[in-house]
Amino acid sequence: MKYSGIGHRNTPENVRNMMTNIGSQLAQMGFILRSGNAIGADQAWEEQVTRKMKEIFIVERKYSCPFGIIADVTQEQWDFVVSHYHGGMRAFSKQSAYVQYLFLRNLNILCGKHLDDKVDFVAYWHEGEHCDGGTGHTVAMAKTLEIPCFNIWSQKDQQAMDTFVTQLVEKGANHV
Repeated sequence: MKYSGIGHRNTPENVRNMMTNIGSQLAQMGFILRSGNAIGADQAWEEQVTRKMKEIFIVERKYSCPFGIIADVTQEQWDFVVSHYHGGMRAFSKQSAYVQYLFLRNLNILCGKHLDDKVDFVAYWHEGEHCDGGTGHTVAMAKTLEIPCFNIWSQKDQQAMDTFVTQLVEKGANHV
């Protein structure tokens, strides 16, 4: 069982504390966290999760490529990510190579290193219904991939996530 724990860099401290607690509980239940180690929400999700219970995808700057990185990206991956970027290719191409690869990396967070192992759900925080930035982009891709997404800002989504997690655990126990 896997989930993606994501959110904004400027997530309030009380919400980051909630993410840390949820991440710890999910790890104890056997869930593997996938995230990107970004400051704020990503680091909060993984704070109390042991190394064996998380897969963290990090984009690094390389000295040989001062304007970004050169990653192993397929055309299919590039097309999928750009098609979900608000503003399309023109807006996406205005981003630095590093920022572009951060967005590309988000698909790995959802689908694994080789894009063949989707997470069971996405947990995130964004104040309000409309989600933007990297979090909004990742949530949009997840919804296209039919991955359930839960905004822990919403009490309704928190309850739905609790129910969903319980069902996953029960389903997993029945397959053992």
